Amino acid sequence: IKESGDILAWMRFLHDNLNQSSIVIHSICVGGSGVMLAATSKECPDYLEKVIFDGLFINFVESFATHMKEQGHGKSPIFWMVWFWFRVKSGVSVTKSAPIKYVDKLRIPVLFLYGREDKFSLPEKSQILYDKCGSQYKQIKWFEHGAHSRLRLVNTKEYDTAVSQFVK
Repeated sequence: IKESGDILAWMRFLHDNLNQSSIVIHSICVGGSGVMLAATSKECPDYLEKVIFDGLFINFVESFATHMKEQGHGKSPIFWMVWFWFRVKSGVSVTKSAPIKYVDKLRIPVLFLYGREDKFSLPEKSQILYDKCGSQYKQIKWFEHGAHSRLRLVNTKEYDTAVSQFVK
């Protein structure tokens, strides 16, 4: 969550020190959460031109719960203690800083990349995130095969084509 400040700093560095007049950020999974917060921040520079989200989840708590279920664990009291201590140590609430709470504020062009086999960013939840997105120029690309954060490994050509066409 606090990485959004790092993302903003890197954009300023690229622009100010390396003369990049426009920036496109391509994120995968949890990195997308930081990008979402940076892209919707009041401090986001206008040279952030586009963003790409590969496997962005609605909120981290739900994604974490899905991971636990996939590994055969239920939501024990420890599950809720994790979020309590996360907030105590970081000063940030993962439920209040969830991508679903910010996606409607996104105004720049966005490409969402999702796999129908993704067990962690579930297709029905991913569609909700896309539908709520506030950008007038938004696209969603579905891949029939490929696990979470591994879409490009299974769909290299199709993935690269989708990204290239969006960036152009």
